[in-house]
Amino acid sequence: MISLGVIVVLAGIPHVLAEQVKSNQNEVSPVTQQKPLEQSQPVKKENDNPLFGKWKVNYNSEAFKGAVINEITLDNGKMIGITVAYIDEYGNSEKANDTILEITLEKAHPYKGIYQLEYEGESYKVPCKIQSVSETQLRLSYDYYGYADTEIWNKIR
Repeated sequence: MISLGVIVVLAGIPHVLAEQVKSNQNEVSPVTQQKPLEQSQPVKKENDNPLFGKWKVNYNSEAFKGAVINEITLDNGKMIGITVAYIDEYGNSEKANDTILEITLEKAHPYKGIYQLEYEGESYKVPCKIQSVSETQLRLSYDYYGYADTEIWNKIR
């Protein structure tokens, strides 16, 4: 059987400590000068940024029905996007190695970049914004001479 004295001591310890913490909070502590926060540095490793990795983009247009697999990676210190595969609506795939995206401003949110589009056999480099919607989804948007579009990129695990 536990004695009444032990119970009182055990129950009283938190109250004594709480009073001691309250009295310490009222004391003024000396102010120390802290260094200002450094601005973020450019990405140096692929695990430094959640954009790195493979992303799947689904298309359903007259020009193409299927998906494209893109990979955002680091090339000579720059973040780029490379199309690594095309998958048609029937599941047939074709490997690729086409640079389609260069992220030009890494410190901004949304990120800014140059997106390479093809339209009627012509290639265009279009300014774009890349916004992280979640850990597994990006929104890439652009507006080029009145032609605006938004693509949703889903991360492949």
